[in-house]
Amino acid sequence: MRLLSRILKASRDGRNGSAHSLTGRAGTNAAKAAVQRPKLLVASPASPSAETVLPPEEGASILDEIAAALRRHVILPPGGAETTALWVLHAHAHDAAQISPLLAIISPDIGCGKTTLLAALAELTPASLFVSDLTSAGLYRTITRAKHTLLIDEGEMVLSGNTLLRRLVNSGHRRDGARVLRADNAFDTWCPKVLASVGDPPVTVCDRSIRIFLNRKRHSTVAPLDAVARARLNELSLQAAQWTTQRLDRIAAANPAMPAMPATLGNHTADNWRPLTAIADEAGGRWPDLARSLATQATPDAEADESSAIGTLRDIRQAFAREETDRMATISLVHAQRRSG
Repeated sequence: MRLLSRILKASRDGRNGSAHSLTGRAGTNAAKAAVQRPKLLVASPASPSAETVLPPEEGASILDEIAAALRRHVILPPGGAETTALWVLHAHAHDAAQISPLLAIISPDIGCGKTTLLAALAELTPASLFVSDLTSAGLYRTITRAKHTLLIDEGEMVLSGNTLLRRLVNSGHRRDGARVLRADNAFDTWCPKVLASVGDPPVTVCDRSIRIFLNRKRHSTVAPLDAVARARLNELSLQAAQWTTQRLDRIAAANPAMPAMPATLGNHTADNWRPLTAIADEAGGRWPDLARSLATQATPDAEADESSAIGTLRDIRQAFAREETDRMATISLVHAQRRSG
């Protein structure tokens, strides 16, 4: 218990309570704060021997509890809570992975719960860093200094027109290619990443993502993500850290070959789900079959349930963001859409 108390204290000290900008300028307070936060990935290699070894089936219980907790605070589509729970354990077992799919939280409009889900993930994931803006240098320099779970809000604005940042985000999909070379050094881009956006991210980002589609809340009610709820999510994060730490070798060995993955999946879709399915297989219970079922439904052709009107408004919003203006002539809007098309 003393070990868990120390990990909990380090986790709370290391978390960022609110979104901020990550620019990569070494002199800014935000960059200094990101570097100085304690690094919490999973317990140290010697820690599990001092703790009770959790049985494999405990993983299924942890996944169930994370999924139930998410549903209490965010209205998610069918399978969305379970998919997100699997991705949370992937973030904790990130050192065992060779492929790291970005978790893309997508909504057709504001007010659908994206930021609330990001806030919940900030409590559930290791060394979370919640930002609302970042630069290319900010991304690779911060990850190189200290490996975070990077939670990016306002993704449609952050990536709009920024092809360099888009390439860097994409580079973190595979461990063997998660590196960029600059004049002064080689830098790392390998870390778990979440991107929340209004509308789909660019197609190359979508291709490397597991997508969660949100819709505007109607008459359903959700519980507030208050201090008590955050503390419970933090406890679940510690349980996930302990369980994955004790099974990193097994999860790593399972990743390269997953013959039971559905044959209907495309190459990147199968790659994206392979590390999550390895975790599901280790957890047991309903999760191995469920993970494969969810993967089958996550084909590249899957789309959000949105009307054509909402889709058009989303495209117009993104065009305004790309052009950095609050008004456009109709002909200019048409040309902007053709250029982005």
